[in-house]
Amino acid sequence: MKPIKARDLERALEKKGFQRQEGSRHTQYYFYYQNKKTSIRVSISRGSNSVYGDYLISCVRKEMKLPDNRQLELFVECTLTEEQYSEYLISSGEIKP
Repeated sequence: MKPIKARDLERALEKKGFQRQEGSRHTQYYFYYQNKKTSIRVSISRGSNSVYGDYLISCVRKEMKLPDNRQLELFVECTLTEEQYSEYLISSGEIKP
């Protein structure tokens, strides 16, 4: 899979229902569904110039509860919409409708 810039990932998260919360070492993004905070959380390194390779992409994918790295790539490219992502999380039992 091609590398993903941390800033591109952050932009995609902010556009699709995640809200930013600053932490001591990392920036946390929590997914909100119907204005309620869910347990889905993504940690992004403060070095926003960083590029995520295969290992970190896999870690983020797992945090987002996505089935494979390709789905994360679609999420960042904005091909996977917030509604589709929410539907996937509901169908997989990660969040309640």
